[in-house]
Amino acid sequence: TLFFRSADWSTVAKDKGYLVFDEWWGTLSDPMPKVIAREAAAGRLRAYTSVSTSDGRMWLHDDFVYKTAGSVTDDVRWYHDTLHATWRNGCLWEGEGSAAVQLWDGAQGQMLVLHLLGSKYETAFQNLEPTEHFRRAAAHAVEARITKHGLWLKTGAESRTHALFSGRFPGVHALVRSAELAATVRALSALGLPTYPDQFGAKAEAVLPCIVAAKFDKATISPKSCRECEAVALKANAALAMRYGVKARAAGAAATASGAKPSLDAALAASVASSPSAVTLESPSSSPSSLLPSSSSS
Repeated sequence: TLFFRSADWSTVAKDKGYLVFDEWWGTLSDPMPKVIAREAAAGRLRAYTSVSTSDGRMWLHDDFVYKTAGSVTDDVRWYHDTLHATWRNGCLWEGEGSAAVQLWDGAQGQMLVLHLLGSKYETAFQNLEPTEHFRRAAAHAVEARITKHGLWLKTGAESRTHALFSGRFPGVHALVRSAELAATVRALSALGLPTYPDQFGAKAEAVLPCIVAAKFDKATISPKSCRECEAVALKANAALAMRYGVKARAAGAAATASGAKPSLDAALAASVASSPSAVTLESPSSSPSSLLPSSSSS
C-alpha cells in the first residue's frame, strides 16, 4: 500500500501507458523514489537514499555519463569510454575497488547493481558467446572486471593472469598478466570522465594490456590451454564428480591402463582419489566417461 502515499497514484492507475512511476526520470511529480525517500526521512521505513550535496553514494550505476542529472536522451548523455568496475570477494565497486569490507572506504563506494545500459549494444558485449569455458570461468571467478573492452575474469586468488572474454573475438578467451591489467585500469582512471561522446575512445584502446595467449573455446572440449584454464576445468570436473558420485579412481586407472595420453580427466582422478573425502560410489546408469567432459588441446 506504499504507493497510495504518492500524490500521483490515481493518475498512474487510470493511465494505460507507462508513466515511469517506479523510477525518477519521468514527468511525474511524486514517483516512488521520492515517496520512499520521504517515508525514510520521516522514520516510517528503513531505506538509504543518496543525497548528492552531502555524500553522493549511489547503489545503482550505469555506463553513461550524464550532462544533466536524470536525463535520458542521447543529446545530454554519452557512453562512458573509461568505464571500469570491479567485483571482488562478493563486493561490487565502481573503479578498481579495495580490500575494505565496509560499504564506503572514504574514497569510493560499493554498488548493488551495475546496469550495462549502453555496453550491451557494444560489440564487446553484444557478441559475447556463452561458451562452456566462459560459464566455468565465471562460476569460479574470485574477481571480475568490466571495461568497454569486455569482461576480465580471474579464477584463483594466487593467479597472475586474467582471462578476457569479449564479443570482439567471440568464442575465444585471451590471457593477460594481472599486473598489466591493473596498469590499464589505473590509466583509464587517470583519463577521467569523458565530457563529450567518444572523447577517450582511442585512448582507452591504446592502454590495453598485451595478450599472453589466446585460445578457442569449444563447448564439447574441456579447456586445456594454460594453468588458469586447467584449474577451472579441474574444479568443474571435481564438482561434477562429487555431485554424481563418479568413481574417479576407476576413471584414472582405466585411462592409465589404456595407455591414453594424460588428460584432465586423469588429473581429476588422481586428485580426487588422493583426497580423504573422495566420493567413490558407482553410478549405475552412467559411466565416468559419459559424465566427465573429454579433454583435448584446443
